[in-house]
Amino acid sequence: MYVLVMNAGSSSLKVQLVDMPDKRIVAKARCERIGVGIDGQVTLSIEGKETVTEIKLISITSALDFVIHELQHTEHPIIEKASDIIACGHRLVTGFEKYHGSVRIDAEVLQIAERSALLAPLHVPAMLEAIERCTQLFPAAVQVAVFDSSFHHTLAEKAYIYALPYEYYQKYGFRKYAYHGTSGRYVSAKYAEITGRSLVGQKIIVCHLGNGSTVMAINDGKSVDASTGYGTSDGIMMGSRSGSIDTAVLLYAAARENLTVEEMDTVIYKKSGLLGVSGISSDLQEVIKAAKAGNHRAQLAMEMLAFQVKKHIGAYAAEMNGIDALIFTAGIGENASMIRADICKEMDFLGIRLDEKLNEEFNHRLGKISSSDSRCEVWIIPTDEEEIIAQDAYEIAMKVNEKLPKPIQFTLF
Repeated sequence: MYVLVMNAGSSSLKVQLVDMPDKRIVAKARCERIGVGIDGQVTLSIEGKETVTEIKLISITSALDFVIHELQHTEHPIIEKASDIIACGHRLVTGFEKYHGSVRIDAEVLQIAERSALLAPLHVPAMLEAIERCTQLFPAAVQVAVFDSSFHHTLAEKAYIYALPYEYYQKYGFRKYAYHGTSGRYVSAKYAEITGRSLVGQKIIVCHLGNGSTVMAINDGKSVDASTGYGTSDGIMMGSRSGSIDTAVLLYAAARENLTVEEMDTVIYKKSGLLGVSGISSDLQEVIKAAKAGNHRAQLAMEMLAFQVKKHIGAYAAEMNGIDALIFTAGIGENASMIRADICKEMDFLGIRLDEKLNEEFNHRLGKISSSDSRCEVWIIPTDEEEIIAQDAYEIAMKVNEKLPKPIQFTLF
């Protein structure tokens, strides 16, 4: 029984076709640089054979259509008919305080998802687009939402309430929800698996660093704090998002530039971060190239990113009264050895000592990269949010009584 997993990000789409319940990955695709003004790239792996295609990817729909076409038109088609897919699992941003776990998508869930677009304007349109296209392609499949914030529902009230008038929380739900929890859930469980340790008694900091980023504090296997907040622009600077910033700057800039709320939202989410500081790109690879060529602003952007991650690590170590493991994951965390090195530099007071050779050797793959005398273990653990999504989607599909559920009707666009 096949489950199609969709992980739509702000400029990327990960797709996996998983044979359940064995969790056998039949095919997977990684679509990158979607809608960023340069040619996109699709890395497709079918039965161990990998192909890389440079193609214009203008939208999530175009990326998904390309992948599905390839799965249907191989020498031995992987997907022969739409009914081969029993469920489609989708990564959604947040279920607010209503949903603390994965659920079948219905009209109410779609309303929640639409509402969350205010919190994650880069992600939610892509996620909704993926859901809409999947319901068109696979009308009999059970559509399942796996919320990115669910893992963080264990935050204490003191960690998620903002110091605003309390009635704002009561009226509007203004609080920290935090994101990339699906990644945190997977990576922390993987750490326990490969070390043979129980998560109980372990103090872990996960640095999910990519085009979007969240640094997470995990104590006894539960999230106790995270850098992202109500929306997805809080915390550390990201590809095109500002990260935390003095509200006075936003108010003053809006007044001086005569910006509306919507225009300031665009500045915060789409014109800031690595792009805003470097003036080069929201893609770290492009920023690194410019930095190596001597571009000062590109160098500054990289230094700022490492500096901000380092501050969060220190804060969370204080919050948990120690740290046993530091884990890097996601696009930047797994692949940018120089950023990891800069973050871990001069962190001896926390017992963090990086082995420079191992840091390079395990770039792009799983491995422990701390030195033998490091009191805190440092790991690269590639994230696999798709495995979590596939498992949750399969379990929910198995509980659905309808043989052929009615297609979801969309009026979103």
